Amino acid sequence: MSEELRKRGQDAIQGYNKKYPHATRLVRTKRTFNDRERGQLIQQGNKCLNENKLDQARKIFEAIDYYDGLLRLARNYAEKGNMLGAYKLFHQLQAKEHEVLGKQITETLQKWLLDS
Repeated sequence: MSEELRKRGQDAIQGYNKKYPHATRLVRTKRTFNDRERGQLIQQGNKCLNENKLDQARKIFEAIDYYDGLLRLARNYAEKGNMLGAYKLFHQLQAKEHEVLGKQITETLQKWLLDS
């Protein structure tokens, strides 16, 4: 039974990936930033992340296409229990963590279904 639930969870995640293939790529901005501006925006995004202003941090990191900041943001989502938000962002970044997190989500769903 648990193998069947695991398979169904993996199928659901694969369905999401097929339904939203555009989520695998970051939207590229047309504006370019010089090194000084980019550095300032990275600092501002990090400050927002530290102050738990996650939406604002995400907008800044996406605007400057800052992969490391977005990766830290996704890990922050996961630490705070926002697994779906973390999975979506890991998937968007094409980070290996999205596969691990997908398995963790599947296992959690299995546990919930078996406990109820």
